[in-house]
Amino acid sequence: IGTLAGGLYFGLVFWVQDIPHGGNLAALALVVPLFAATVSALGMLAGSLVRSGDDALKLLIPTSIPFVFLSGFAWPLVAMPW
Repeated sequence: IGTLAGGLYFGLVFWVQDIPHGGNLAALALVVPLFAATVSALGMLAGSLVRSGDDALKLLIPTSIPFVFLSGFAWPLVAMPW
């Protein structure tokens, strides 16, 4: 599923939206399955470290909240602190 989604996104969507891209389909076919396998292995590792879904949420909140605030999603860009 991850390989198909990555191929769709990096292959077809870039072409349909006319986003500049390198067009190296051989590298795409090599890297996208490796990336999908790595992300799923990391998810399985994180899942094996916790007992329940609530514990996984407690593990991920300290890492995700700063990214939400730094991205400007939480408040308007003009109100962002320097």
